[in-house]
Amino acid sequence: MADILQTARLTLRPMRMEDAPALHGFFSDPIAMAYWSKPHATFEETEAWVRGTVEAPASQTREYSILLGEEVVGKAGLWKSPELGYFLRRDHWGKGYMPEALTTLIPHLHREMCEVMTAEVTPGNTPSLSLLADMGFKETHRGEKDYWDGTAWIDTIYLQRTATDPILVRRPKEARG
Repeated sequence: MADILQTARLTLRPMRMEDAPALHGFFSDPIAMAYWSKPHATFEETEAWVRGTVEAPASQTREYSILLGEEVVGKAGLWKSPELGYFLRRDHWGKGYMPEALTTLIPHLHREMCEVMTAEVTPGNTPSLSLLADMGFKETHRGEKDYWDGTAWIDTIYLQRTATDPILVRRPKEARG
């Protein structure tokens, strides 16, 4: 069974069905979804996504809800291992939560599931590309119009890291001098 992980400010625990309402805050936000897919028009779409994730085989999918206190503010994990995916609700962007979560989660996932981890990013998503570079991911190749986001064909940057690639350790913004 997947572990509960702690950082200085966050708890990462296996995703549950009851996380769907909080995660819908991301999935229904057109700005947050701009680099991923078409926003969910209904809660039922989010509920179906969460159900598919929760019910996926643990040997292939290990998704964690990111909690700030008792509030679910995002998710991170492997979907169809070895692909890393993550998001935060927009009201929690820019606070250093995702680097904090991934600095703990990535080594855990390497130990538990895979030696090599991959990620896919839309070229315009510079915050995600920067974060992945900080987490030790390196670009392997690019695809042109190889992903349909529900509205248009999108280019993709493919990245990967191994368990021995270093992670740039960052302190939360509140702790910086």
